[in-house]
Amino acid sequence: MAKARGIRRFLRFSLRSLVLLTLVVATWLGYEVHQARSVERQAEAIRALRGEVEFEPSPRSLLRFFEPSTYGRRATIVSLPGENVRQAISLLAGVPALREVQVAYDGTSDLNPGMSNLCDALPGATVVPMASPVEEVGFGWDLLHERAQISFWDSSRAKRRYERFAEKASQLPTMRPSIVRYLDAHRRGFLREWYLPDDYRILRLHDDLVAEVLVISLHEMAHSYSEVHRAAVLVVGDRCVDARDLTALESHVIIGDIDGDGKVDLALESTASPRAHVDRAHQLSGDDRRWLAVYAIEPSGLRSLLPVDHFRPQDSAVGAHAAIHIDARPK
Repeated sequence: MAKARGIRRFLRFSLRSLVLLTLVVATWLGYEVHQARSVERQAEAIRALRGEVEFEPSPRSLLRFFEPSTYGRRATIVSLPGENVRQAISLLAGVPALREVQVAYDGTSDLNPGMSNLCDALPGATVVPMASPVEEVGFGWDLLHERAQISFWDSSRAKRRYERFAEKASQLPTMRPSIVRYLDAHRRGFLREWYLPDDYRILRLHDDLVAEVLVISLHEMAHSYSEVHRAAVLVVGDRCVDARDLTALESHVIIGDIDGDGKVDLALESTASPRAHVDRAHQLSGDDRRWLAVYAIEPSGLRSLLPVDHFRPQDSAVGAHAAIHIDARPK
């Protein structure tokens, strides 16, 4: 009997306790509503900068059991274009649970100081630079023939990318004239009918340095041969540190881990028959592919991993045959 009386006393609530409990629950639910609205406003502001937001559920939420798409969410990953980084810094600094920011660059603008300022403003988040997909121009060699095409080209991101890389490459003392011609042809929109899409990559090197690699190609058709004129430009810390004329018959460029050391390399693979390129092609240990060039991408430039570097900048004889015939149209 005494035990039953003790249980009833334990289950008994005073009016004061009930009011206090109701106040606590109401306060918490009001806080959750406020947080949900704040998160949604931040997400809308990020989307206005052409960014995207990824959410994850918060473990301390009651309303997420009733409306998970609205309540109990927190922004953890944000991706946005590099050109809008400066406008987003103060906004992202107010996102408490943010752990990663992915910044996509298309080669039209410098990475710094925007990215370095973002890293300073978000010490608890990881900033990941990445390359945006490079658009295809979609025109033949007569790109600038029509006025409408001229207007399209002048406002295109492709032209802005070529202008930026051409300006940086022109400051490199060892720049070869053939590379300047390739970049100028792309900048002016004079692309051959057999135009090949660019390859643009962003790589994180050691010491928090970020490298950009742009590979451009022009396909020249002649009566007796077809040749791809190709140039690779390396920019580290918004400064051009190396450029190579990789023109060669029957070959293609690969950007990836070639030697298996876990780091990205720049390589030129021979696609010709084994009897071709016998004096220039080499093989790496455990790799049956035939390489005309393999370079480790380093802060100081491209370091050859083959016994002989046939495309070194100071070798003027290598690029003598690579002069592409471009009409002298007015700029």
